[in-house]
Amino acid sequence: MRIDRYILVFVLCTLSLCTLSAVERTILLGPKTIGKALYALSEHASISRSDVLRAVESARVVELRSEKGSLTQNLLYQLRRDGDGMWLFVAHGKEPYNKDISQFDDIRICVTGRWKPTVYNTLTGETETISYTVGDDNTTVFARMFDYDSLLLRLTPAGAGECLRVPFKQVSPTGKALEVPAQLAYTLSEPNALLLDKAEYALDDEPWHSRTEALRLDDACREKLGCDK
Repeated sequence: MRIDRYILVFVLCTLSLCTLSAVERTILLGPKTIGKALYALSEHASISRSDVLRAVESARVVELRSEKGSLTQNLLYQLRRDGDGMWLFVAHGKEPYNKDISQFDDIRICVTGRWKPTVYNTLTGETETISYTVGDDNTTVFARMFDYDSLLLRLTPAGAGECLRVPFKQVSPTGKALEVPAQLAYTLSEPNALLLDKAEYALDDEPWHSRTEALRLDDACREKLGCDK
């Protein structure tokens, strides 16, 4: 099998432990040994989430964790550089477990580098503060996200040791509970209707056919009459 050498050079040069001399030696090898050489130069990881995350840890910029410290399972993010700052957008990637009862998760967003986050509210167009701490080489942002929430952060350079604590907004119910008794009086706007699900049928002078689903007997009659279904 022919291997495009330009593609192979690109792959080899992207390996974290690969040197130019290693690339040159691998290119000079025959096709049967190129695969082994490429494997030897690569960083190895099993097909498991923990091993893959460990292998790319040095390139990770953003990490999303729950309040208990475990990696989140339902969030996606997009990071974009803009001048000397960055934009970080976080959104849910899965449907909530219960669509009728909204729940929230307190999350920690860890970003490599020292940054001051500002919330851009996409519903009102206003900016808001958010809790965060700046360490030596990373910034941790503390956020509360409900099932259908998203979060847009503007990250600007900050100094080490900066910290801000903002209490989470308390969401109070806007509705009013109604007590509904077990039985109520009611009126109908029109008489009750009985839906026809199955019926016996006959077309013109044919003998009666056995009980059949309404849609099926409609198709049968149309077919006999040469009408479109």
